Formats: sequence, structure tokens, C-alpha cells
Amino acid sequence: MKQEKSSLEKVFNRPATRRQLIKAGGIAALGIAFSKPIIETLRPSVAFASGGQTFEPVPSDPIYMEAEEMDLFQYQVEPARPHLIKKVPGAPGTATAPFPGPDGNYRVDVDVAIEHDGQPTLELWIGGEFIQGWKYPLGDTGFPIFTLQGPTLYVANGVEIKLVGYDSEGAWARVDRIIFTPKA
Repeated sequence: MKQEKSSLEKVFNRPATRRQLIKAGGIAALGIAFSKPIIETLRPSVAFASGGQTFEPVPSDPIYMEAEEMDLFQYQVEPARPHLIKKVPGAPGTATAPFPGPDGNYRVDVDVAIEHDGQPTLELWIGGEFIQGWKYPLGDTGFPIFTLQGPTLYVANGVEIKLVGYDSEGAWARVDRIIFTPKA
């Protein structure tokens, strides 16, 4: 069965190359119909790196690491508020877990519960490197949640994320979660 020549092939009087078809009539000349915008259609859902490795693109929604689900030392889940961890008296407390998201650039913030009677401090460590420290602001009674804003940096999947909390004046460095917001 002989295939019908396109109108552009008739103009060229020979089979046209893709380059000629696109130059002469745009992508529509190839007979390709797009149901999505072309950028979405052409963007792969999985990118390929050298050596045949694949990786998932960075998600657009934040990734949350709930503090109560991390490995805790000198911290405990607060019975009255099970979404928070509270440092116990004594040595500094740590909450540790591997980063669950794909490799990428993220702004790293931490939701904490602030107090009215003291200002504990908290440190963020990623992959064994100190990233940032914060002194909690004073707040109202009732332990309102406050977001400690952190830097934007590259975070690799599986790297150790560690929070180190220090109590102060009866304030116990309570933590809710770590928020990783993807950035381009």
C-alpha cells in the first residue's frame, strides 16, 4: 500500500525531512496532535542521567518530616500534644531520620511550638554538616506553632536529617515537623 504524499512533500517533489516539515509548517505539519500544552507534553516524567541512571523530578508539593516519626534521643512525644516532640531534661535532644524525598533544591523550614517562659534553641544538621541554628521567639501560652525559616540548599535522597534541641529556662524545644519546599 502506497502512502499518500503530504502537501509539503508535493512542493518539495521528494519526501520531506522532519526538519523541512517543521520549518515549513511547524509541528502541526508533522500531523502530531497535542492534548496538553507542548511544554507539558515534551517534558518527561522521568529524567535520564549519564550512565543509564534515572531519577524522579523534584515534586512541586512540600515534603513533610513529622518529628514524632523520627528516631528520638532525649526527646519524647508529648502525651498532651502527640503531634509534637518535647526535649526531656538533661543533655541536648536529637531527632534523626533519612530524607525521604528525591534529590533536589529545597527551602528547609521547621515548625516548632513556642513558649512564653523561655527561648530554647534548635540546630539543623544535614549529612553531618551544621546548616543553621535558631533561638525560639517568645510566644503566648498554649504553645502556638511558629515556622523557623531556613535556607535553600541541595538535599539528596536518604541523607541524614538531624535536629538538635537545647532547653532554656524551662522551655523544652518542642518540634512539630520539618518542611522541605522544592525550589528551582
